[in-house]
Amino acid sequence: MTTGETSVETPFHKRKRSYLWGLAAIGVLHGVLYSYGLSHPPSQMGLEFFMIFTLNLALLGWCYADSEERMVPITRFLGLALLAIPAIGVPWYFMRSRGLLLAAKQIFGLGLFGLYAAAYLPSALVCEAIGGHL
Repeated sequence: MTTGETSVETPFHKRKRSYLWGLAAIGVLHGVLYSYGLSHPPSQMGLEFFMIFTLNLALLGWCYADSEERMVPITRFLGLALLAIPAIGVPWYFMRSRGLLLAAKQIFGLGLFGLYAAAYLPSALVCEAIGGHL
């Protein structure tokens, strides 16, 4: 971008940014809940399901917003993979929408998973340090 140019924010960018903020919030919440779950084993199964389900929904929403912007359709099978097995579905979607090299750069760079981890790890460590009590 040169001097004097302004970036135009499209509805796609707004939607994608809201999913990214949601992903960061889910990361913080998951860090707290995971720490809490470690101190209270009977409730851990429900927390694990909640953590996985909300993370998968946020990733699915971001991918759908990105697919509309890039005009790359998400098939039913890919949508199911994104929701049920995001470790396979997200890289598959990135390769399909960006090509192999750019997908690898964005997946192994910080990207979506880095944002989640950057929010999750500090909150889990802080809660664990204070004893996992809410």
